[in-house]
Parts: sequence; C-alpha cells; structure tokens
Amino acid sequence: MDLSKPHHFNTLCKYTSFNVIHEELLSPIIVRLRIDGVIIDGVIIDGVIIDGVIIDGVIIDGVIIDGAIIDGVIIDGVIIDGVIIDGVIIDGVIIDGVIIDGVIIDGAIIDGVIIDGAIIDGAIIDGAIIDGVIIDGVIIDGVIIDGAIIDGVIIDGAIIDGAIIDGAIIDGAIIDGAIIDGAIIDGVILDGVIIGGVIIDGVILDGVILGVIIDGVILDGVILDGVIIDGVIIVGVIIDGVIIDGVIIDGVILDGVIIDGVILDGVILDGVIIDGVIIDGAIIDGVIIDGVILDGVIIDGVIIDGVIIDGVIIDVIIGAIIGVIIDGAIIDGAIIDGVIIDGAIIDGAIIDGVIIDGVIIDGVIIDGVC
Repeated sequence: MDLSKPHHFNTLCKYTSFNVIHEELLSPIIVRLRIDGVIIDGVIIDGVIIDGVIIDGVIIDGVIIDGAIIDGVIIDGVIIDGVIIDGVIIDGVIIDGVIIDGVIIDGAIIDGVIIDGAIIDGAIIDGAIIDGVIIDGVIIDGVIIDGAIIDGVIIDGAIIDGAIIDGAIIDGAIIDGAIIDGAIIDGVILDGVIIGGVIIDGVILDGVILGVIIDGVILDGVILDGVIIDGVIIVGVIIDGVIIDGVIIDGVILDGVIIDGVILDGVILDGVIIDGVIIDGAIIDGVIIDGVILDGVIIDGVIIDGVIIDGVIIDVIIGAIIGVIIDGAIIDGAIIDGVIIDGAIIDGAIIDGVIIDGVIIDGVIIDGVC
C-alpha cells in the first residue's frame, strides 16, 4: 500500500472479513487520522509484526472491539503519542503471546481486557486508567508507570507465575478498590524497582500465595490505607537490600496470615509510621530477620492477638516508639541474638497472656530506654 496517497477505509468493519497473516509494516508514520464509529467484531490477528511505527495525533472515537483474538503479535518500538481514545469498548479481547517492546501509552483507558502470556519490555505507562483488567503469565521488564490510576481492578483466580519485574519505576500511582482473590504469585522477581508516591486504598488480598524475590527495591512516600490482607500465604519470600522510607501504614488488617520461610536481609525502615494495625491469628514460622535497621519508627495502636512465632531468628537494630498490645501470643523456639535497642521509648505497651518457650537471648544491649 502506498501510504503517500489518500485511501478510503470501510468503516463497516463488522461486515468486513480480515485475513492478515505474517504481514510486516516497515516504519510507517500515521498522523492526523480520525477513526469514528467503527465496529470491529470477531477479528483474528495472527503472526503480525509491527516495527518502528509512529502514531501521532490520532483520535479514536466510538470504536467497539468485541471478541477479537490477537495471537503471536510483535509490537516493537511503537510510539503512541497524543492519542485520544474516547467511547471505546474493548470487550472479550484475548491478547496471547504478544511482545510489546518500547511502547509509550499515555492517557489511555483500558477496561475489561485479558492479557495472557504477554511480554512487556521497556514500556512507559503515563496517566493511564486501568480498570477491570486480568493479567496472567506476564513478563514485565524495565517498565515505567507514572501518574497511573488503577481503579476497580479484579484479579480473581489468576496465576502469575515466573513474572519478572526488572528496573520498573512506579511513581504517583493510585490503586483503589482492587480485589486480588485466589491469586498464585510464584517465582516473581522484583529487582531494582522504585515505588514512590503510591497510594494503595481499599485493597483486598484474599487467599493469595506469594513466593517472591524482592531485591534492591526502594519504597518512598508510599501510603497503605484501608488494606485488608485475609487468608494470605507468604511462602519462601526473600527481601534483600530493601529501603522503606517515609511509608505510612494506616488502618491495615492482617487476618489469618501465614508467613513461612521468609528472609529479611539488609532492610532499612526509616521514618515509618504503623498505626491502627490489627494482626490476628497469624503464624510466623522459619523467618530470618538479619541486619535490619529500624530507625525513627513509630508503632502506635497495634494489636497482636493469637499470634504464633516459631523458629524465628531476629538480629536487628531498633530505635522506635512503640505503643503495642500483645495478647495471647506464643513465642516458641525463637533466637534473638545481637540486638541493640538504643534510645527506644516503649510506652503504653500491654503484654498479656504471652508464652515464651525455648527462647535464647544473647548479646542484647538495652540503652537509654524509658
């Protein structure tokens, strides 16, 4: 097709048959295009390569994409800039085995999409609204999410296995009203991720299994408010070299949580406020907390009830203000070694009905405690 000549496109796509197999678009530029009132129904796009495409100043208005199957598509080096997607319905779309590399998505609305087996590499998602999306088996590498709103997302019965989130920057995101139910998140690697200015509000995590490696992650200025974590199993999690600075955890409920085989190594918590947290019926087993620094941490109004801590090794430096109620806790087989509590204020703590069995406390320094 000669792109230098004007062409008339049939907008009655519902009645048009598409048969696009192994076609390659070689660096076209599409500018000042308007697509209005188009219906795309039952389209199959298979084995398409889109490389080096620039889509600039496009207006897509009133488009309906229903029941489309996009399989084995490679989208590389695409720039989508200044696009207005208004009144678009993407319903029942399956995107499977798609590679999205170096794509910029700015101000887009994505609703009710299923993304399965996709590879997203070097994508920039800026000011996007993501609503009702299901993500399964996705690899996310070098992604930047800036000013995104993730609202009303339901991840139900999803299996996120072998996902890699590498070098991602998540900045100014709002996650509101998300429900994560029955999800299995296994073999996920978060490496060199920066999470700043994120608000997580009204999120429900229920029946989730986590087996995650978190390495070199920075959480700065994050707010977790009204989060419910219920029936979550955290297994084999490794948290290494994490910096948590200026984080506010308020109104969080942890109920029926199982934390097993977790390693926290080289973690720094600075200026964290944990207020109004309820930890009820949690089992913490086989946890190693090594080289953790708690500096300027305020833990106020926390209730720990019916917790079982077994086989825990804690080696930390603490400088915190604590107003905690520990009731009915069982601490069995814990090793607390080389702990330095310096300048800590433990105020208004009530420790009631606690059973401490088989605990070894070695090399503890308590200095300047009121």
